[in-house]
Amino acid sequence: MDPRPTGAGKSKGKSTWSSKAELQDYISFVGFFMYYLSSVYPPIPRSESIDDDGPPLTPVVSGVPATRPPAHLILAGYSYGALLTRYLPRIPALLGRFSKVLKTSTKAEIRLRAAKLASVTHIDILSRPLHGTEASGNARRSRGVQSSRPGDRTDRTSEDWALEKDSHMQYLQTPFVRDGKRDSWPDQHNGLDPDDDDYIARLDVPTPKTHYLLISLLLGPVAALCTGFGALGNAELDSKFMYNETLVLHGEKDRLTSLKRLSSWADALMPGRDRRFAVVKIENTGHFWRDKRAIEDLERTIKTWVRTYVKDESQSS
Repeated sequence: MDPRPTGAGKSKGKSTWSSKAELQDYISFVGFFMYYLSSVYPPIPRSESIDDDGPPLTPVVSGVPATRPPAHLILAGYSYGALLTRYLPRIPALLGRFSKVLKTSTKAEIRLRAAKLASVTHIDILSRPLHGTEASGNARRSRGVQSSRPGDRTDRTSEDWALEKDSHMQYLQTPFVRDGKRDSWPDQHNGLDPDDDDYIARLDVPTPKTHYLLISLLLGPVAALCTGFGALGNAELDSKFMYNETLVLHGEKDRLTSLKRLSSWADALMPGRDRRFAVVKIENTGHFWRDKRAIEDLERTIKTWVRTYVKDESQSS
């Protein structure tokens, strides 16, 4: 997951120059993605967390055979995006923001849209011809995708599937605007203490195995300038890098954040370092990665890291 700041590239938006709204956008997308993924592939029940990042969370469903490896989530950012990634809450706390939410809140809408998109995914899978083989049906069920109504496979036509999918897509394509402004964080309910009926049903998702990829991280005065010299979080947020595999890539000629400043930050965070936390210097490039050979080194380093700490762990889970 790589956050693109508002106003970057061809975006029609504008940066807030405080980073708070952009950080909330990143949190919103992570929440949306994890609730979508959990709806498409029901989680595997387990008695303890697969991540050192926090306590175990209650599975959405029970009784699902443990045939799938746990989800792996890579949260990544370049430059300003790396700064936002640094200030993300720890994953259990981030997902906890979406577990019990007011019906009128933005987070409730995020969960609803995640469920709607998951329904579209189910329709796409269920509407594919299975060639009449039991093996195909078993393969579909092993992916955790099942029809919500008995007889859907035989009683519904392709036109039925298309109409239902169109209905979901029309909803998803409708811009979400609440009173013409952003919803507040945390949720508010007309200044009154909400009752239980004001909330949608509590829904927790399992904590994924989380990895972090930071490229050309901004530190020091430049980072302070990007956040309007305001506080996005505290130093405790950096502790997530100590408990989850983290790769930090930096150009040796970076003038926005010197390699010396980055090394000082890394040494203070994890003296001696271990395999979980790696800082890699890429030669012959600065902050903007204009050297083709440096980009190739960047890609090669990331691929090696993913194979070593993501793919291998998934296969052994």
